[in-house]
Amino acid sequence: WLLRHVIIVASVIILSLVAAHLKKELFIINHYRNQKAVELDAIKVDNSYQSPVQVAFGLSGNHSGFLAEFEVALKSVILNAPLERYLSIHILADREAFVRLKGIFNRTELSTWHTRNPIEIHAYDVTPDLPQMKREIEDVYTPHFPDYSLDFHLRHTMGAFYRLFVDRYVSKTAAKHILYMDTDVVIMANLEALWKLVEHQERNTLFHWGKSMCSGFVVMNLQRIKEILTLAKGSNFTKA
Repeated sequence: WLLRHVIIVASVIILSLVAAHLKKELFIINHYRNQKAVELDAIKVDNSYQSPVQVAFGLSGNHSGFLAEFEVALKSVILNAPLERYLSIHILADREAFVRLKGIFNRTELSTWHTRNPIEIHAYDVTPDLPQMKREIEDVYTPHFPDYSLDFHLRHTMGAFYRLFVDRYVSKTAAKHILYMDTDVVIMANLEALWKLVEHQERNTLFHWGKSMCSGFVVMNLQRIKEILTLAKGSNFTKA
């Protein structure tokens, strides 16, 4: 009886250690301050995995309602993680939002979640790059609206444009496409089907945004994102 008891206890300890190791390997949360083009550890995962699903969020400010909205969206992505691929989530945030992320991760206990395939969350403090981003956006508008300034434009904050700069933070060698989501979007089905649909369509398309043309849920080509601003500069907004 004693020997059996010792074996059972030893087995539980071994399984606990293995589970803890797997949890560490399968769910990684990283924070970066002004670090660009991150080479994801996930690309070292077994090559039997298909191309990864990449998801991006843009966060600006620390309004509690906005961050609560993001928390729900983030959970919905993780709960619907792809079945046959690993998942990488990228959060571009200004400093006000960035410093609140650790609290969100702790409150939701994300590091304790068990996942079928590897999941990584990468958060980037984009604050040092905001002046350059702002100049590039204003350069698009000012030829048509000379008095345009993001500082006085109430409809869109700078955070609304983070999606156009995601390729400066996410390594383009990790994947070809990335899904950008607004914080008020909730995933209701597994992301595997979406990625298969994108892969079976024209793979070099600049972006996919469905029949509803929703800019808050759009799959963008990481290799070609820069072209969006170039095309916008050549557009005549006064005739739109």
